[in-house]
Amino acid sequence: MTLSSFLRPVRHPAAIALRLLLWPTAILVLSDLASRAEDDALGGGLMAFAGIVVASFVLTVADGLVLRTRPLLLVWSITTVVVAGLVAAHPLVDFLVHGSEGDTWADMVRITLEDLPSSIGFFLVLVGVPVGTGALIGSVLRRSLHLGKGRVTRSAGLEVPRA
Repeated sequence: MTLSSFLRPVRHPAAIALRLLLWPTAILVLSDLASRAEDDALGGGLMAFAGIVVASFVLTVADGLVLRTRPLLLVWSITTVVVAGLVAAHPLVDFLVHGSEGDTWADMVRITLEDLPSSIGFFLVLVGVPVGTGALIGSVLRRSLHLGKGRVTRSAGLEVPRA
């Protein structure tokens, strides 16, 4: 099996659509796991932010190695907005899952909607900056290794036949 035949299914539109479901889920699960590593709330929150940044960066670099620029930008633009929206709405989701003493559904919706504009902006930057950096690095690596061109790349030890 050659590298290009291995990468062909990864570049398929269905695989790109699957990323739109998997990457936000992976980022949120990793950040949740990172936040549970700390006992205090501040440390847990900072660990969750670090988990979001690291997961976004690593996954984007990996995608940058196999996807061309347009699909990469499409997938990660949508993923950034989805993750920012989900994280910003986390208090409401947490209320639905765990409940809260003294708060009603209407209170939680009101609080979430009041906080949403600033939260979305913050998380767009928190996810967008590592995504932009990771996409740039992944694309540069893909081009320098000639993974998207179908050329033989001896320096990387990869044999990629011409398409």
